[in-house]
Amino acid sequence: MPLRVAVVDDEPMGRSRLVRLMKEQGCEVVAELENGPDFLAWLGLERDSLDGVFLDVEMPGVNGLELMAELPAMLPVVFVTAHPGHAVQAFESEAVDYLMKPVRATRLEIALARLTRRKGEPLIQDRKKGAPPAPERTQPGTRFPVRAGKGQLLIEFRKVTRFEVKGEIVWAWVEGECYRTYWTALTQLEPKLTGLGFIRIQRSMLLRMSTVIGMRSLPSGRCMARLSDGVEVEVSRQQTPSFKRALGVC
Repeated sequence: MPLRVAVVDDEPMGRSRLVRLMKEQGCEVVAELENGPDFLAWLGLERDSLDGVFLDVEMPGVNGLELMAELPAMLPVVFVTAHPGHAVQAFESEAVDYLMKPVRATRLEIALARLTRRKGEPLIQDRKKGAPPAPERTQPGTRFPVRAGKGQLLIEFRKVTRFEVKGEIVWAWVEGECYRTYWTALTQLEPKLTGLGFIRIQRSMLLRMSTVIGMRSLPSGRCMARLSDGVEVEVSRQQTPSFKRALGVC
């Protein structure tokens, strides 16, 4: 079945272009709206049949980030904007993806693939007004051990900023702290990171893209990625094109 999606954007040309690209990739665009209140009114009748919504961030009145707070918590959201400065807040809100305007077909394809993986998950109560969530349960494979003195700590994959290998030891960076893992190569780790938003940016480093808040190009053909903890890391010349594609920039 095709993805059933809605588009909320106050810019007619941008909205029309995005809808066209979606239809070319086989989506069923079930609603095109220009503001948040109209979408909420529509959603009250159609929420059970919607697989995802593409929201502009900068809209008059209720912006996309504010609107997301009013949506069912399990309704997948993809932000579409010309303003990269909102990326960190968007991913902290657990958005599925963050697309930069003008949206490219190849980048949209990645976002749609992420929506497809989320398709079929049940919707729950509204983020702000719903019942308290059930106690969080740790699922198998969501944590990994690291060395801590004579013992071990368990670290959640989703809290890791980057993995870096040095001297046949893989190190995990979490909130500015570095932890020694039991892996000796990134190739041992990569199969465990499927769907967690990590990409390889150099031979010795895997980076979680949701932590990237900016980038700058270097004369050598490489680029520097600025992370939410203030650190800059270098992206190799070979990996720079795929890094920029993942970031949604040319």
